[in-house]
Amino acid sequence: IAERFECVRLYFMEGLEEAPAVAQEKGLKLILSAWIGGDPALNEREYHLLIDAVRRYKSIVKFVLIGNETLLRHEQTETQMMVWVSRAKQDLPDIPVSYGEVLGFWKHYERLAEVVDFLTIHILPYWSDVPPGVDDAAKYVEWDYNQMALQYFGKDLEN
Repeated sequence: IAERFECVRLYFMEGLEEAPAVAQEKGLKLILSAWIGGDPALNEREYHLLIDAVRRYKSIVKFVLIGNETLLRHEQTETQMMVWVSRAKQDLPDIPVSYGEVLGFWKHYERLAEVVDFLTIHILPYWSDVPPGVDDAAKYVEWDYNQMALQYFGKDLEN
């Protein structure tokens, strides 16, 4: 991986505790995520693994994500995700914090958008209700990105 890429995104921490050490050894940057779901005990374990990894390997962490499509799966509320993100921002004051979600859900969760340091949009043409063909996939990505940029003008976006 390190021969072809500069950065790797991890979607969860449990079971990947050694990944930051390996990434550091190979010269990779990481985007670390805590998988937040419906189980409070698992959420706490994920969160603490994330915080520990960031504190130990801060120099290779590009940013962190607290939750990935958690609202899409209806496993937390917007208010709960705002608490998770705010907690991470407090525990990791020097690391940018966001939450990863698809366009349709970001359109409805403007309070959460105010709490994150930047917006992380998951653009997945294959999973859309009407998937575009290969020739139109880039246009689909551009359209989603532009919709977010219009709604949240001035807020930084990652995709």
